[in-house]
Amino acid sequence: AEYMGNDTRQDIPVICAMSMPEFSPLVVSDFDFGACFVDSSMEKEFYVYNKSKCGIIWSLKPHPENKGGDQIIVSPTEGYLSPYMSKDGGSSKQMINIRYTCCTNAPVDCTYSIQGTFGESGLTFTVKAKGSYDAHFLFEQ
Repeated sequence: AEYMGNDTRQDIPVICAMSMPEFSPLVVSDFDFGACFVDSSMEKEFYVYNKSKCGIIWSLKPHPENKGGDQIIVSPTEGYLSPYMSKDGGSSKQMINIRYTCCTNAPVDCTYSIQGTFGESGLTFTVKAKGSYDAHFLFEQ
């Protein structure tokens, strides 16, 4: 940077650092509910973490080729992750809940993406399950 005043010129070196939003990799990215009795529900959860020094506005989207996605509810589907080590008390992690309500004995195979609004590298996870009319699976849960 250059400063001029009183007919004097000063060159002032400026050092800056820029932080880009970045998710931490998922510890588990494949969620398999196994066999589940038709008309019953199961849940799993995991956390998404922000490991950068700036906040992340994110959204979760199902892939269009999902099979049986109507039996899966993932929530929340959007949110804000505060910067890691934030002093404002915001959370740099978000719990994601996956609920599988078995409606048929057809297999479920779904992929979801979590993407930041600024194009940062996203996260992908899959959910698999299979329904069964065998009451054996009703008592295993």
